[in-house]
Amino acid sequence: QVLTRLQRREYYRLRVPADRAFPCQVTVESADPLAEPRRYSLTAYDLSCGGIALTGYPPSLGPARGTIYRGARLVLPDLPAVTADLEVVHVQSAGGPEPARFGCRFIAASDGAQTLVQRFIHRVEREMRTRW
Repeated sequence: QVLTRLQRREYYRLRVPADRAFPCQVTVESADPLAEPRRYSLTAYDLSCGGIALTGYPPSLGPARGTIYRGARLVLPDLPAVTADLEVVHVQSAGGPEPARFGCRFIAASDGAQTLVQRFIHRVEREMRTRW
């Protein structure tokens, strides 16, 4: 009668609350060596020590699976910014109440970067528990 789907993940994933949303700045190099790189400021949708899902991107960005964004900068509230390379692993179109978003994994993120991400996740979880 009831089917439950369980998904195993290597890291705990936090859906970033709207009041704690933070930007992730992505730079895209142009194929033309004389052209300036384009910079996009996207919104974090969810976050884990393994990666991040981003939303609020313009159609001109056009993320595709396998694309690598070098030197993406996550601006975590009340913490130092985290810089990491991101590889797009999933792209989801907008549907119903869910926004269009794409998921990326961190590529060779430093221990310091992972520590800051973990600290942010713990802080938000603690704040959410005190509200209940």
